[in-house]
Amino acid sequence: MRGFAAREPPARTPHPNPLSPKGRGALCRHCPPPTPPLEDRRAPGEDMLLSLFTILDFLLQVLMWIIIIQAILSWLVAFNVINTYNHFVASFLTALDRMTRPLYRPIRKILPDFGGLDFSPMVVILLLILLRRLIAIWAFQLALGS
Repeated sequence: MRGFAAREPPARTPHPNPLSPKGRGALCRHCPPPTPPLEDRRAPGEDMLLSLFTILDFLLQVLMWIIIIQAILSWLVAFNVINTYNHFVASFLTALDRMTRPLYRPIRKILPDFGGLDFSPMVVILLLILLRRLIAIWAFQLALGS
């Protein structure tokens, strides 16, 4: 019986693929891709920062939908389509109002009085869109490394 000697696996050296359209210097499909040099790799915190940008973008999107739902429900209440005497509807409208009131307050101080029209939800949505685009630009620049 032969003893089992510990053999090292053969080194996987990339070999040129003569059939590749890139020429003789190209690697074949089953060879591992070459690792990037150390200076081309990302810093350790960049992936976490990109994840935070993604979470922040998602939260801003949710906030925008909350504002849109609150505006539509306020129109339905104004036209007497929704029964506000229902306990669930009243508590839902109160919760939406409590979530959006801190966002509307500084804008309502700046905007002039338009009678019965409230343009503060539209201004907040425009500001959220602007903020989401700025975050996307920062995340894109961070991903490119510039």
